[in-house]
Amino acid sequence: MGKKRKNKVIQVMVTILLFMSTGCSYQNQELERNDQGLSLNANEENVEEMRSEENATAEAIVVTTEAQGNDNLCEEESLNAEDTTSAVGEGAGEYIESDTSAQTGIEFTQFDTEFYRVEDVAIDYCKFENIKDYQDLKYDLDGDGQIDVITMKNCGMDRNGDAVCKLYLDGEEFFQFYDPGEAVYLVDVDKKDNSIELITFDEGPSDDPTYRLFAKEGSEMVELSGDIAGLIDQNGKLIADTYNAGAYIGVYEFYYEFEDNMLKICDLDLSGIKDVLYYCEYGLFTTDMKSVEEYFNNGYDFEKAGIIYLSKDDKFNFIGFENDLDIKIQLQDGTIGYLLSMAHFVD
Repeated sequence: MGKKRKNKVIQVMVTILLFMSTGCSYQNQELERNDQGLSLNANEENVEEMRSEENATAEAIVVTTEAQGNDNLCEEESLNAEDTTSAVGEGAGEYIESDTSAQTGIEFTQFDTEFYRVEDVAIDYCKFENIKDYQDLKYDLDGDGQIDVITMKNCGMDRNGDAVCKLYLDGEEFFQFYDPGEAVYLVDVDKKDNSIELITFDEGPSDDPTYRLFAKEGSEMVELSGDIAGLIDQNGKLIADTYNAGAYIGVYEFYYEFEDNMLKICDLDLSGIKDVLYYCEYGLFTTDMKSVEEYFNNGYDFEKAGIIYLSKDDKFNFIGFENDLDIKIQLQDGTIGYLLSMAHFVD
């Protein structure tokens, strides 16, 4: 991944909030522009639904529903799981054996399967902010008929004043968070096998959401990846996390395939998306990559640096991945330039 900048300014944070409150999608060439006004109200609990406007058969990139779950799951007392091999802890709500039948999936042009947010399909989960001491999640993780106990423990502050949270499998520590705002999810990554995996969420030091995948091997929990994007199809596919601007429009270079407690990197074919017309609400566009340096040299002024905002009316075609952060695109007037990753502008 590219190296992130060390500066953070109010203007950039406002831009980030705009990105978080909106989404990116595409339309077929035949679709007319939508001049409807845009809402800028950010809401952490909802993800704006983006759809093609006329063509019902168009492949939607982002179709989401409100994240569901019981935020009060984690209390001071441990959960009382049923003594069965398929016990579902309290707080699982409507989710029984990761049933996604009532969930709206997220479709990507490059995949023929729908993806689901980890939060939406979790069998059980626990949030650090609700733990006074510790919380247990009880489930048979590897299908051996025995209930495994995942413990999330609030360990207070360390000598640097950072909050510390530790995770245990049957009493043995296997992971530690610092200054956490985290959650732990039990998720069925692949319904074709008989195992249940653990995915942790970390907000990151610069609000860089990080999901880590753990699987049980013997008597231990093993971390398989620290850069998944929190999107799974429950048939073994996981979308990789990336700072690349291509993620803003749902275009990826590769994905992960989960099998036998291992992750395999699978490259994606980009040839089929070159004719797709995309848009990105409030994207940052430049015709010269030197504009990123100019932004910092000109008082954090996008206009002086030659960086402009793209609205949903600024349709473009994907050309390719320029580097680890940015993608090369062509606007409808023929202008070729770069959709910039926000990783350039945050520390």
